[in-house]
Amino acid sequence: MTIPNAERVALGYLRDALDVPVFQIPPPSPPKRYVRLSRVGGGARNRVTDTAMLSISAYADDPGDAADLANAVREAMLAARGSRIAGTWCRWWTEATGPAFYPDPDREDRYRYQFSGELRLAIR
Repeated sequence: MTIPNAERVALGYLRDALDVPVFQIPPPSPPKRYVRLSRVGGGARNRVTDTAMLSISAYADDPGDAADLANAVREAMLAARGSRIAGTWCRWWTEATGPAFYPDPDREDRYRYQFSGELRLAIR
């Protein structure tokens, strides 16, 4: 049995799907617009599906651009349902929370919209 690395799968997928950089840990001087994601929980739903809870943040130097970027990420994640991503079967994506304006105290020069959801990946 092999449990996929959900962060690696989602990072690769979003990097291909979006026109902005996507990071797990942003560099000290990130670009004006970028996406950050991390696994914040979840677990094996059963013997064949890992359910990863992901936190996804969209950053931009304008609040409207940050909200638009968050929606672009949402659309990309919904499109991942039922597809093979880097050799891993994406069974499902569902939002747990929709985008919310959530200022980042460590990045006061950017606006952030954050949301979370479950990425269900096949265990091999």
